[in-house]
Order: sequence, then C-alpha cells, then structure tokens
Amino acid sequence: MRKVFGLSGVLLLSCLLFANVSFSAEIMKAAGGQMGGGWYTIVSGLAEIINSEMKDDLSLAVVPGAGVSNVATCSMGTTPITMSFPPFIVAANKGIDPYKQKFPKTRIIATNFGVSAQHLVTTRSNLATYSDIGEKKLPLKLALNKPGATDEFIWRKVMDYYGISYDSIKDAGGKIFHVGHGEGIELSKDGHVDTVFAYISVPAASITEMSLAQDLTYVDLPAEAQQSLMKEWSLLPYTIPAGTYKGQDKDITSLAMANTLMVNADISDDLVYKITKTLCENADRVRSVHKAAAAWTPESAGKGVESLLHPGAARYYKEMGYIK
Repeated sequence: MRKVFGLSGVLLLSCLLFANVSFSAEIMKAAGGQMGGGWYTIVSGLAEIINSEMKDDLSLAVVPGAGVSNVATCSMGTTPITMSFPPFIVAANKGIDPYKQKFPKTRIIATNFGVSAQHLVTTRSNLATYSDIGEKKLPLKLALNKPGATDEFIWRKVMDYYGISYDSIKDAGGKIFHVGHGEGIELSKDGHVDTVFAYISVPAASITEMSLAQDLTYVDLPAEAQQSLMKEWSLLPYTIPAGTYKGQDKDITSLAMANTLMVNADISDDLVYKITKTLCENADRVRSVHKAAAAWTPESAGKGVESLLHPGAARYYKEMGYIK
C-alpha cells in the first residue's frame, strides 16, 4: 500500500535517507490522537520501535487523528495503522452510530496499551456534578475535541443521558470550543474556557498541565450513568486514583476503553505478523512509551479481541500460545 505524498513525501523521504532507512521499505501513515494527547505519544513511541527494528520492511510517519475517525481512515487505507477502541470497530463494521456507513476493513494488531478514561475538569466552583450543567443552566465555556474524536462522541452520549445538548448549553449563554487537547489547555490558561471534557490516557499530560496552572474540580460520573453507558457501548468502569493530578484528593469514578492498535485488513499477513512480533519482542520498550502502557504484556495483547484480530497478528499470538 505505497502512497505518493507530493512535497511532504519528498521531505519525508529525505528524512528517511538520513535515518538510514531502506528505500525498499513500505511507507505508511500511522494516526494517533491530537498532538499533546496520550495516543499521539503512544503511537509515536510504537512507530519508533517499528521503524528501528523493521527499517528494511516498513517506515511509519505519525500524524494526528481521532478515535472515531481513525477507524474509518484505517478501513479506507488513508492511515493504514491507527489507534482507537474495539467498540468503534464493531460499530464501523455494522455501519451504526457513530458511523453513517460501513467501514469493514479495520482489524486489530494489539490491545491493552492502557486505557483512555473520561475526564471532566472545571475551574467553576458551582459545577460539582454532571447534572449541574443541566439543572443550573450554567453559561459553560467548554473545551471539547473536534467531531470525529472519541471525546466528542462520548460527550454527546453523556449529555443525552442528562437531557442536555449543544443548543441548551448555548441557550444558557455558554460556548463550545472544538479544539485539540493542547489548544484546550491554552484556552483554559487564558480564561476563555472554564471546563474541559476529555477521553484521554491516564495520567493525561494536558490535565496535569491544567492542574499546575490553576485549581481544578474533578467531576465524578455517577453510577447510574456509568451503568447506562457501559451497557450501550461496552465501556469499562474505571477509577482515576486520588493523587493522579494536583489537587485531586479523592478517587474519581469514570469510564474507560482499552487503547488498541489497529491496521487495515488489506495489509499483508506477513507484514502484520512482523509488526506484532516486533512489538512483542520489544515489550520493555513498548511499556516505556507512555505511563498508560506500563502494564502492557504480549500475553494480554490479543486477549478479549480475538474475533477482531488481523490474521497476521492472530498467527503470531497462536504460535506463542497467547490465544487459542
């Protein structure tokens, strides 16, 4: 799946030359999340391992992405390697919300690179619960990732549960800023934003940066809302431990999904086998790419997602006895 990139491709090839990468290597884009987020860091770290160990076979160029759209762009081959969540692969295969058509060519290389968990943090003293947003009709200034991101999709589902919408927030005098994590932090520091909703790896560098710049309130997701969203979207219950962020003196109840590395189904079995083998044989390096991935193991990489694995990845895990 060789791509032609125009001027950006010339620059990339020049970089590859100086990095002593073979010109016979397949060049692919790999999409993480927004710059400044955990996914971008994780995918960049995994790409560095793959590029150094497989330089005669593959060279990955990391680009920004977003959880929902990554599944679609992976299926289309625009970004043949991406990170997202297993429930979105299932939804994309069926062509159901959040997708308006089927995207059937996304498979899994490995999962359990830690989790991305739901965060709602605010500088408002009068926002202590999710229901406060609706009941108090706060003129909320909210930073939220762009449409196509996991954050934005989950936000809509949470607001549906509480009977809140973009329109009701705006009618109360509020404003929504659809920006990346880094931009959201800058808007918060400047006072243009008082609340941030993010679905991001723990600990999140962006939330840490916010907490160092200002006092934050960390908002729990109540049990009844958790149960409803878990049932509909196969989300996981999650607790962000006290002390994860400055000023967070108690555990935060939340939701999470496993960070999962995906690949286009048309990529050859042999190449995906080599990618899987490379990551598993460099497990210590994988665990060092981000704190969220610190507990990752080859033995767990294919567990729970067997039906969604790319055949090349499944072949490796079966050879090693990690899955049946």
